[in-house]
Amino acid sequence: MSARGTGFTTGTNMMAVTLRFDDATNSLRMEGGGQSVPLVPMGLARNLGEDPAPDPDFDASVEQLTPDGLTATDLDVLNGCPSPMRYWWTLQAGGQTSYGALMFVERGLATGFMANSAGGSRSVLLTR
Repeated sequence: MSARGTGFTTGTNMMAVTLRFDDATNSLRMEGGGQSVPLVPMGLARNLGEDPAPDPDFDASVEQLTPDGLTATDLDVLNGCPSPMRYWWTLQAGGQTSYGALMFVERGLATGFMANSAGGSRSVLLTR
């Protein structure tokens, strides 16, 4: 995972992460840096009110999750799918909260962002 700083956060953070399905919790998890967080799906089910909203609630639109603000139409032209799977995550440690979202654009490639309650944010590129 490569996470480039935005705004007041500078530099690029590189971190090896593992995505795995946890049979015990029936969830996809992202693990790295000694942390493990569930990736909560969002998409059509969220639009129907079945998937929980991100906490804290944030913009997880296609435009927000792609580096250059691609639209759903752009993605449909690029890979034949206008609404790829999107996931959000949140992690509480002490008084701080970290959160983010990922969108799988194609096999082995996800984009998104991560942020924290202190105001730092990064755009994320996850490659296999």
